[in-house]
Amino acid sequence: MPKLQTLHNQLYALKRARTSVRWGAGMAALAVAVLWLLLGVFALDVIFEMSVEQRIVVIVLAGVGVIWAFNKFTRPFLGIHESELEMALLVEKQQRIDSDLVAALQFESADAKRWGSPQLETAVIDYVAELGPGLNVFEGFSRRQLSNRATTFGATLVGLLLLVGVFPSYAAVFLDRLFLGNRHYPSATKIEDVMVNYQHVLSYDRNGTAPDSIKGAQSRPIQFLVRCSGTLPNAGVVRTKNIASGQVRKLDLIKLSLDERLARLRQADLSLQAAAENMDQSLGGNWRNENLALTKLDAPSVAELLLKAEQDRDQLPAVRAELAKTIAEFRENAGESALYLCELGRMIDSVNYKIHLGDAWTDPAKVEMIPLPTVEPRLRVVPPKYARREDETRDPSSRQLSVLEGSTVEIVIDCTNNKPLAAAWLIARTKNTTTKYDLRKDAAAKTIRWSLPVENTPFHRVTSEIRFEIQVNDEDNLQLETPIQGMIRIKADRPPTGSADVVHRVILPTAKPVIEYRMNDDYGIGEVSLHMQVERLENTGLKSLPPATEADNNTTPVDPDAVAKPRPEEKHTVRLRAAEPPILADELPFLGKHEVSLSPLKLIKGDRLKLTLEIHDYRGELPGETFLSEPLFLEISDEDGVFSAILDADKKADQRLSEIIKRQLGIGETP
Repeated sequence: MPKLQTLHNQLYALKRARTSVRWGAGMAALAVAVLWLLLGVFALDVIFEMSVEQRIVVIVLAGVGVIWAFNKFTRPFLGIHESELEMALLVEKQQRIDSDLVAALQFESADAKRWGSPQLETAVIDYVAELGPGLNVFEGFSRRQLSNRATTFGATLVGLLLLVGVFPSYAAVFLDRLFLGNRHYPSATKIEDVMVNYQHVLSYDRNGTAPDSIKGAQSRPIQFLVRCSGTLPNAGVVRTKNIASGQVRKLDLIKLSLDERLARLRQADLSLQAAAENMDQSLGGNWRNENLALTKLDAPSVAELLLKAEQDRDQLPAVRAELAKTIAEFRENAGESALYLCELGRMIDSVNYKIHLGDAWTDPAKVEMIPLPTVEPRLRVVPPKYARREDETRDPSSRQLSVLEGSTVEIVIDCTNNKPLAAAWLIARTKNTTTKYDLRKDAAAKTIRWSLPVENTPFHRVTSEIRFEIQVNDEDNLQLETPIQGMIRIKADRPPTGSADVVHRVILPTAKPVIEYRMNDDYGIGEVSLHMQVERLENTGLKSLPPATEADNNTTPVDPDAVAKPRPEEKHTVRLRAAEPPILADELPFLGKHEVSLSPLKLIKGDRLKLTLEIHDYRGELPGETFLSEPLFLEISDEDGVFSAILDADKKADQRLSEIIKRQLGIGETP
């Protein structure tokens, strides 16, 4: 063990103590500077409510102050490096000792053997070794500077901790804002919630005072709805700035009375009642947004249930029950908060807005105005096969159509401004039902196109009037301002018409009269039949009925004194044409002839034959309309009766011809 080991230990302890004091004093000075600079930043931020940019500048300046304090009060202490010989010199000075300590330390080194007398070296070392245990190397050593600076630091720290304890909310906000957060210092008025255009953009627990930026529909008003607590001012302000033009506007936030707030909840209750009664009412889209806007701020529990009801309609009774409870207790619970409302007119350009209420305000937020989806419907009518004509054209953009019964209507919509659609649907209303049908996206189309799968819909085979409306939801959750509405009516397929005639109406029992008939329809004729009804004259003592004249078509004169029994009827039907193949429109009107053989009927003089033409129009798979012509009567007589009828017809024909000639020549006219 070296003779001077004790001295070495004492000098090392002194060196370490001096280094610790210097470091402590330097760090204490720096800590005091940091705390005072933080206090200054806090004071400036509380007084001026600085923006992020302003806070960055102040924080940078505070950082410069910290660097200055470090260079001024800390760095000088950290740059000192003392050796053991310097410690020995310091002790010699404090103890008023000659240079024996330094000499002993030097003689102890390996190089000392070359310097001189070994006896002198040994003597000095032994002297210092004997002196060492009784030597106080810490004499004159002072910790006052460290103590002063530590006291200042402790007092500053205690003061700041007391401030934090008294105003913890301010401290929490300052810490957030120090890291460029957006929270505001506590205010008498607290903005709890903000809704813009039915969207919940701010909840204090979630956002602090920074509303979310949202997208809004162009050409629609922007509605601001704000809920506050604490000190409730009578009015507030919304400041907006048009991003494109830079125009600044000031909107007044109007405080709603309790009655007005209660009216909003009752309006939501009426909407829920209507939805419960109408099972086809959609619980999403605009309906959901409007009812959320009515209930979100004054009845948040109702709003949560309303979102569940969108997925499960069975939740509607629970929603209505919760809303009824809220309405009943509203006046007791609503006094601690207030709602403020204002509206900005229809906008095209995006805007920034900022809300001020009492001493509270929000950070700026943006409403990006985007176009609504623009949809063009196209309706294509596929008439029944029997009614298809190559020259028939329709306007596909028409929303009011008249179609034949049994037609198919194909519905396609195109988004003309190329906004991607998230969903599209159609609500069809017939006489007895209202049904919603989802449209399907056409992935192969060059434009954004959706179509209705017509299977299992009233549009597959139209049999009655259909009213419909089309609505879409785009990728920005925007819908058409007004649903596209249209109507499909049934266009009448007129029944067929026809007539039958014969040259002679008085004929022999064995004659074969030729029936000439004419038929017409707007689309086609199917089955055609001739009904023959035989009216036989029984033996009643009346030998015969007088023959009918050619001019008397429908009745046969009978002697009023003669008494006859009713004529029994016999009916026979002859099919002139089968239903297939039909006679289509390009073959109409149709003229035909049919020879009727009377011999099989075994007719006798006095009998009468009633002929009726029955025509069915052709309507494909649907049943057609039936037409019955005016009855044609044929009287059965003998040769004399037939000859007499012919002569009588000739006389009347001659008479009519003479009258025509006289009218043409002006004979018999008075001047």
